[in-house]
Amino acid sequence: MLKSFKWVEVGGDIPSDVLSTAYETGAGRVICAVCEVDEALQGVGFPRLVWAYLDMDYNGMICRNTGQDISQYVVRWLPVDGAA
Repeated sequence: MLKSFKWVEVGGDIPSDVLSTAYETGAGRVICAVCEVDEALQGVGFPRLVWAYLDMDYNGMICRNTGQDISQYVVRWLPVDGAA
C-alpha cells in the first residue's frame, strides 16, 4: 500500500516514516520527492515543482531531469512513496 506524506521544510528533521521509504539504487539509498524550488532556479527555466530524489549518502537533492544538485534552491519537498 502506498503512503502519503506531508511537506518537509528545508533544514528540518526528516520524519522516521519518510526515512523508512528510502530504497537502494545500487549507488546508494534515495528518497523520491517533488521539490518546490525558489525563484532563482525558476529564473533559469526550472518549473516551480521539480521531480527529484534525496541522495542519502551525498545528502543532496538531485533533479531527476538534469542530474543537477538543486539542494540550495529547494524551499520544501514532498516525499513520494518509491514503491509506486
